[in-house]
Order: sequence, then C-alpha cells, then structure tokens
Amino acid sequence: RLVRHFQDLSWPDQGVPTKPRGALSFLEQVNWAQSTILGSGPIVVHCSAGIGCTGTIIVIDILADTIPQECLDCDIDISKMIQMEQRQHSGMVQMEAQYKFVYTAVQ
Repeated sequence: RLVRHFQDLSWPDQGVPTKPRGALSFLEQVNWAQSTILGSGPIVVHCSAGIGCTGTIIVIDILADTIPQECLDCDIDISKMIQMEQRQHSGMVQMEAQYKFVYTAVQ
C-alpha cells in the first residue's frame, strides 16, 4: 500500500502561523493529491499532541469545503463547527489564537 506523507513545517508547535496563506496552500495540495489518486484512503492529520493544531487545520478544511458548496453570502457558524469537532475529540482547537486563525483563514 502506498502512503503519501505531507508535512507542514511552517506551522509552529503550540501556535499558529502569522498568515493563513501557507496553511491554505498546504490544504490545497493535500486535497488535490487526495482527489487525483484512485482508491486513496482517508487522510490522517496529526500534530505533536494531536489536538490543537490538528483541530484547527481540520476545521479550516471542513469550512473551506462547506463555504463554496453552501453559498458565499450565507451564515456559517464557525464556533458551532469547532464545538462539533470538540465533541468528537476533546481539546480540538485549544487556544484563542487558534480560534482567531480559523476565522482569519476562512475570510
């Protein structure tokens, strides 16, 4: 079985990047690779602890998929999306800076 590994070295441990462009480009690359590989399996996302940064990037990815499908001029409750992720895995999106980064990334 072929496993493709993508690593974002620009994301600081226990922090957030200064600008979301790098994280968004990284997600575009991962999603493009996922869509072009026939029979590709699930995507695994992990950071050093597996919760804060991981949850942040997962929520951004979900929102990036949701916004174009729903509409560009509609209300999407980002806080509710984060709470849904936290119910599935405690500790996702831990710090205020991570919340702010999610909001900045999806603007």
